[in-house]
Amino acid sequence: MTCERITKFDVYTGVRAILGYQKWSLHETGDWRHAWLTDEKAAEFGKTDDRIIDQWQRPEEIGETGWIKGFSIRVRHQDLVEVADPEKVPAGAVWIPSPPEGHVMSLRVVIAAPDRGEIALTGLIPLGGFTLVDGRALLFVVSVDAVTDEHNQMIETALSEAVRLAAEKGVDLAAAIAPRAALSGHNAEGDRLVWDVALAGSQKSSP
Repeated sequence: MTCERITKFDVYTGVRAILGYQKWSLHETGDWRHAWLTDEKAAEFGKTDDRIIDQWQRPEEIGETGWIKGFSIRVRHQDLVEVADPEKVPAGAVWIPSPPEGHVMSLRVVIAAPDRGEIALTGLIPLGGFTLVDGRALLFVVSVDAVTDEHNQMIETALSEAVRLAAEKGVDLAAAIAPRAALSGHNAEGDRLVWDVALAGSQKSSP
């Protein structure tokens, strides 16, 4: 995950494997989007002239906590891979412990208002954050959750379809080193999320 801070309350975040292609934009206006990075990327890879992939309104805060769910990235234990070139990892990168087998590590972006009292971080581990221009904070928190059979089946079905479509478009995944896919969607509550997964055969044991 990477995020960019600018001079107004607009937050841009993304999955490292597809940073050059797609981003999630949490705009100050409440117009939140998942979109192609440029019109050219949308045309080449999305076969569309519309950059917007998904669009929704900023959620209400959780109760009276001042917390608003932004976006989350999920990585299962079996999708971890070794870093191909450790020397190219940014100096400020934060390393997170691996989730145990049968579990997923969820990295969550949360927007929080200050001075709203205490909140119990049950199951959540604070990772970092920064202050936004309106005085609120952008927080990164992590949780470890069990992966259900339903999750795994959903991912395998989506991956099979993605590989099929790639083959139809002449993309040779066999030539790629540790190919990955980002499967975006939302849960029953409407929270946007993306599964960062390794394609079959690309997984390697790694902390």
